[in-house]
Amino acid sequence: YLGVPLRNNLTWSNNPSSLVRKAHQRLFFLRRLRRAGLGSSVLTSFYRCVVESVLCSSINVWHGSCSAADRKALQRVVKAAQRSVGVSLPTTMDIYTSRCRTRATCIMKDPTHPAHSRFVPLPSGRRLRSVMCETNRLRNSFIPEAVGLTSTISHFNSRISVMTAALETKTFKTELLVALHEGIGEIIKTEIGRVLEKEMAGFRADILMVRTELQPYQNSITTELAALKIMSVCSDDIATLQREVARLKAQSELLENKCEDIEARSRRNNIRIVGVPESQDSSSAAILALLKKAFCLNAG
Repeated sequence: YLGVPLRNNLTWSNNPSSLVRKAHQRLFFLRRLRRAGLGSSVLTSFYRCVVESVLCSSINVWHGSCSAADRKALQRVVKAAQRSVGVSLPTTMDIYTSRCRTRATCIMKDPTHPAHSRFVPLPSGRRLRSVMCETNRLRNSFIPEAVGLTSTISHFNSRISVMTAALETKTFKTELLVALHEGIGEIIKTEIGRVLEKEMAGFRADILMVRTELQPYQNSITTELAALKIMSVCSDDIATLQREVARLKAQSELLENKCEDIEARSRRNNIRIVGVPESQDSSSAAILALLKKAFCLNAG
């Protein structure tokens, strides 16, 4: 790692400050490119090639031992570049984590690497054996940090595999339940169809029997309806006759009045004797005899 300044007390405080100064100098060109109207993709590529390459140079060596103030200064540079580019950019911690994991993976895959023996997996094979550290300087160095991050990602991957297996099992159970539901549904439909068919056959027989039993009642009701229709016709005739009788009665009364009037007119030239009842034998001779007797007249 040539070009990485190291103080006499084996700290990295000079390295972040120098990298921040260099990054600020290159941010000037990034702002000029933004003012020129270049797109976000071009600005992002320029940032990664010119600014991030300097800011994160050998970051897996010194970032773990940086102070909180140095990390904030590095992150301020990233935020300034993010405002210029206009898109989200990865933080220095994310870059440090990804590079440590990538470097540790390369070391684990290379048996000839001097640090290969420091990455020892546990008997379970899910995690790596942690490195015993007595000082914070050693604990924050590359190998312990890489072992911890790789163990975390390995454990996370194992958890993901377990969850994936569980999800596959759950999916299999779900598919099995769906298949069983479909099969059971078909069986239930078939059985219900058979039962309903038998019941419907019984219902049909009962309906035919009831229809046969109701046939005489139907015939009698039909006959009664025909009689009722005839009676309705007769009732119409009766009403017509009643109207005719009423008309004839009125006409008879009119004729009777006319007869009385005619009789009264015929009696104007006759003598009416009060107190003598009229009868069929009231002839002229009888009236004459009555008058003679009443007036004491002789026969001559």
